[in-house]
Amino acid sequence: AVALCAACGGFVVFALVWLVFGLHWGVATLLADSCTWLDGLIAQGAAAHPALAIFSDCDRLVGLTALTAQIEAQLDAVFAQTCAAMDQLCATTVPCVDDPAARCAVIECPDLSARGGCSNATLGAFLDAT
Repeated sequence: AVALCAACGGFVVFALVWLVFGLHWGVATLLADSCTWLDGLIAQGAAAHPALAIFSDCDRLVGLTALTAQIEAQLDAVFAQTCAAMDQLCATTVPCVDDPAARCAVIECPDLSARGGCSNATLGAFLDAT
């Protein structure tokens, strides 16, 4: 009885392993072949298929250009808010520890007035020097 149970259990395990292997092998092969096929089409360019022109002809991407402009506008707004917060923090003073009658800056901020102040071009240098 124990041998029969072991034999049945072994068969079930073998069948499940075979099923799982078969399914995974098929999916993996399909994905690999699809990626190779797509790479080949993209390498041939728009001559392979007109729908691939979107990857090779960037001048036609009016929607993508508008999206890029929107993202750049959002990034500019983020930089402006960050710089405003940094400028406000740089202007904040507290009573000095050594002399409570005097005021000391909370942080030491670099002078970026020669470079146009805090902006997306100077924020990295501003934060590194702060």
